Amino acid sequence: PDVLSQCPVLERLLSEEGDLRAALNDARPELRLDRLEQAKIQVNTGGGGAFPLHFDVSSSKTSRRVLTALLYLNPAWQDGDGGEVELLPFPFPDLAVAPAD
Repeated sequence: PDVLSQCPVLERLLSEEGDLRAALNDARPELRLDRLEQAKIQVNTGGGGAFPLHFDVSSSKTSRRVLTALLYLNPAWQDGDGGEVELLPFPFPDLAVAPAD
């Protein structure tokens, strides 16, 4: 199914990303966000879905990514459901980050 038609919250967020970017720039001017560089959408319906291991910061000299945001759209999420973001900040210890309210 078309993800955006199934998720009006996400569709609205993407259609109004300019307003979100302006609000973020007002709150943190040092970010200097001027465009949405990339949007990755993944729908997991249970059973252990995951993004493959990757870097959010490109080694490309032309990349201007300064912010990565994750949006969980399951309001009933609770500890034990899985879905934590796993950070692997070599050479430091791995860190699992659960969604926040």
